[in-house]
Amino acid sequence: MSEIVVTRGIREELDLRNLVVIAETIRTYEEEEDFDEFQVFDIKDNYIINKQEIPEREKKISLSYTNKKSETVWAIKGFDPMVGEHWTILYPSEY
Repeated sequence: MSEIVVTRGIREELDLRNLVVIAETIRTYEEEEDFDEFQVFDIKDNYIINKQEIPEREKKISLSYTNKKSETVWAIKGFDPMVGEHWTILYPSEY
């Protein structure tokens, strides 16, 4: 299981409930062979759409709450000698 790291923007701006859903999605699927190292999470009203390009995949996650704003969050898998394999969760503007 890889570590999950968040950027300052995510830590300060993203609704914690959405972060939990994103982290749980990564944890659930990261060991699957076709789970890409670049994940996109489109946050809308009362759902999050998780997408990847290779192989093409899209999953709609229903939420028990309504988000105040629509936004997109990325999750990128990387490797660091100190941390090992990890996922960085960030806003596209932080890339």
